[in-house]
Amino acid sequence: MSAAIVHDIPVWAIPLSRVHVLRDRRTGGRTHRHLTVHAARLPPGDYTEVDGIRVTTAPRTVIDLARTLPFEQAVVIGDAALRSGKTTRIELLDQVNQATGRKGCPAARRVVEFLDGRSESVGESRSRVQLIHSRLPAPELQAIIFADYGTRTTRVDYLWPELGLIGEFDGMIKYHKEIRGDHTPEEVVIAEKLREDALRALGLRVIRWTWSDLDNPTTWFARLHSAATHPHDPLDPALWRSTPRV
Repeated sequence: MSAAIVHDIPVWAIPLSRVHVLRDRRTGGRTHRHLTVHAARLPPGDYTEVDGIRVTTAPRTVIDLARTLPFEQAVVIGDAALRSGKTTRIELLDQVNQATGRKGCPAARRVVEFLDGRSESVGESRSRVQLIHSRLPAPELQAIIFADYGTRTTRVDYLWPELGLIGEFDGMIKYHKEIRGDHTPEEVVIAEKLREDALRALGLRVIRWTWSDLDNPTTWFARLHSAATHPHDPLDPALWRSTPRV
């Protein structure tokens, strides 16, 4: 996981007090107070140099972590690596195939099959993992919706077109100065309200959740199910389009 930090790949819920290094040998891994030494094959194509530090490549790093971390943490890392262009799905599949027979390879393959670089943040990746347990169909990610008679286009985090339902993870980052630029927080709130009004004018229901909901998904799952089970027309296919999977 130390390589993920060097590659500037976001991580979530992973202790960072210990440095992890990998040695190119089959045995001899050991743990010290602030250092864990892993032993594994390391072909020349599986390491690179970043800012003068020799590290495993981004694809190798993602797969090593996908073999050893819980599913949700691994998806956060893999989505971010795809989103930033640090690796590709083909590279990850190649790494999984090279890892065949190694501990955790089936788990890594499951992670790679689920990854999607359209998730734009840690919160969106975590939401997507948790939605597996919501009993709802898989949503469209970052779908583009044509509102206000086609004069406004807007992307939404999650869309269930057959249910006329939108899900939005609100990480509050849009209110930060570096994101809102010259706009005041009040202007951002008003713009978001107008955007949501335009979506509701199409007959869409919008359900939002935040970081605290991710720690206890029961409440926002209930809101989603309430909206999904209420009779509603599907979204007209002419009013939206999907975005390609990354």
